[in-house]
Amino acid sequence: MLVAELIDKDNGVWKKPVVRSIFLPSDAEIICSLPLCHSWPHDELIWHFSANGEFSVKSAYQVARARSHAQIATSSDYKSNSIC
Repeated sequence: MLVAELIDKDNGVWKKPVVRSIFLPSDAEIICSLPLCHSWPHDELIWHFSANGEFSVKSAYQVARARSHAQIATSSDYKSNSIC
């Protein structure tokens, strides 16, 4: 289900019965208390890991490489701190 399916765009309000049927009562109340945008901008995909917001193989490679280096650093820290 998409978030858009939980919103009555004609009236600009949450579809509270739908929200309450899907989520726990405490979560449903939090969701229904969130203010909604009334201008309904067009959705677009944005790649967080590039300056222009567009996905590229280069930016994906940089993310994978950074995560790999972070993982190697974490595992080497673990090895140096272990008592063996």
